[in-house]
Amino acid sequence: MRRNIIFSIGLGLAFGVIGFSCSRSSDSGGAAASKKLYIATGLCYSGTGFTAPAVTDVGQIISSLDISSRQYDVIHDYANLSDEDADTYPNGITDGGDGYIYVAVENPSSTGNRRIDKILKTSFGSKAVWQTNTVDLSGSVVRGISRAADLGILVGTTTNVERYDATPTNKKVDVNVSWGENNLGPCATNNTQITDLIALPKAVSTDEVGKFIYSHAAAGQMDIGVISMQGSNTVPHCLANAPGGAAAVLTAATSAITGLTTLGANATPTSIVFVPTGAGTGKLLVAYASSTNTAATINNALVMYDFTENTVAGETASLSNGKILYDNISYFFGVSAMAYDSSSGYLYVASSNSLNLAPVGYNIERFAVDLNAPTATRIADDDSSSFEESNSFNNCVTSMFVAD
Repeated sequence: MRRNIIFSIGLGLAFGVIGFSCSRSSDSGGAAASKKLYIATGLCYSGTGFTAPAVTDVGQIISSLDISSRQYDVIHDYANLSDEDADTYPNGITDGGDGYIYVAVENPSSTGNRRIDKILKTSFGSKAVWQTNTVDLSGSVVRGISRAADLGILVGTTTNVERYDATPTNKKVDVNVSWGENNLGPCATNNTQITDLIALPKAVSTDEVGKFIYSHAAAGQMDIGVISMQGSNTVPHCLANAPGGAAAVLTAATSAITGLTTLGANATPTSIVFVPTGAGTGKLLVAYASSTNTAATINNALVMYDFTENTVAGETASLSNGKILYDNISYFFGVSAMAYDSSSGYLYVASSNSLNLAPVGYNIERFAVDLNAPTATRIADDDSSSFEESNSFNNCVTSMFVAD
């Protein structure tokens, strides 16, 4: 593979890389050519059993990758000690739709640095703190972020989900009870290790905000849950729950196995992507990951669920028809983040590039996803390599999205 690296000295940027591109004919043309893949790196979570890296051994940056030219631009360097405290990194990013990236900022050694940043979506874009550290954010690791229908933000921590409106003001479901804290019913006790979340569009035009989906990782509770637009504070507020470990799922033609199988007990949901398909319908793509995988226990797989919700007053939601689309551990193992491009049907997947318990490198794979068939097919580059092989910009991906 021929790589072209362009160097420039940026303020405090340790490796000083502004551009990093590959020339590959397989990337030319198509709707995806004008898009960028926005990538955040830090202490990524790749599922049960992996040895956590040190923050100094991974990336701590937000970058954009032009999908056509393979040119990288640095958006913000959280390892820049002239601007940030040591060990700070982005543990979730979302496209604000307003020209800004909203960032869930984590710091394992200084919890007072947990916050939400707002960064202009350009090379070395200007940064402002959108929500400072508060009691709500300081209690546990900040992970996962999503823009809500009211232009506020939902941000996950390991133990709850906080909701801020556009001002931003923290919205509670009760006195001192966070928006996604008091999970009950089928979602009960899903508040020990939340790994990702998605704020859904409004189901009814008169609604103020939509429901949200979360993924959860704990022994016996590898769950995906759907929470009411009113937050979680009563049993009916848990609208749907899809248990992971030992759950029965079907398999697609692109899976290595056929028929009905079960996810392994360690199949950990690490990343979720929601694709709307119509009024009140959508597909939920879930990356299940773990450090172990055998023929009898499928712990690393891309699974798709059908999602439905009400489109009139009164709340309902369901997750059904779980189906494995892809489970080849050579290219889908220890997945930490995913991003979907609706214009091309491509799914970008960040994963460990070896079967080591302590990952030695990370790749980004590209899959063509047919939501109707359904299937997922790996799209290799012309030299059969990954979409992006291990480099400074994908060193432990915590979050990704595709946008202009």
